[in-house]
Amino acid sequence: MAWIPIVNAEIDPDSPITTGLKTKYRDNDEAMYNASIYARKAAPTVRNLAGVIDDPHLTVTPVINSIYMVEILVWVTTANAAADFQYDFTTPGGSTFDIGVMGGVGGAGGAPGAFYTDTGTPGSFDFPAARTKLPFLFKGTLRTAGAAGTFALQWDSVGAGNTTLATDSYLHLQQPYSDI
Repeated sequence: MAWIPIVNAEIDPDSPITTGLKTKYRDNDEAMYNASIYARKAAPTVRNLAGVIDDPHLTVTPVINSIYMVEILVWVTTANAAADFQYDFTTPGGSTFDIGVMGGVGGAGGAPGAFYTDTGTPGSFDFPAARTKLPFLFKGTLRTAGAAGTFALQWDSVGAGNTTLATDSYLHLQQPYSDI
């Protein structure tokens, strides 16, 4: 079956369908693209046993009563085997957040490429030696409630020695697309 193209002359600009599409998509960027919130590390951050605290760059403010697909990619460098990576998250009050993470080496058995889920307590990755720019990809779902607040990656070194989150690590929240 061949598709027959519709030329502009055949489109009634005043029809309810055309008017509805123009209003929903042309005049409403949020409906067309949905809400996408993005933060990128502009500079590296070094920590050494400060306790898990919000990253100064990977912090955003999501819209209340919304659902987001979450993706966070961080590049971690450790000074030695003791300087491991510990993570947690700040979420707006009343939010639910489910997350998994894939990393090169670490945590719960230290298997490469292992998948972990966040249980509400800080997770960590243990490194057998110093590492340079080891990637960790967090993916999940955030459902905000009626309270405003921030969403942030919190992190720290677990043992003695510097742990660094590199420039160009990023956090991205995307609302799922909806029907017309």
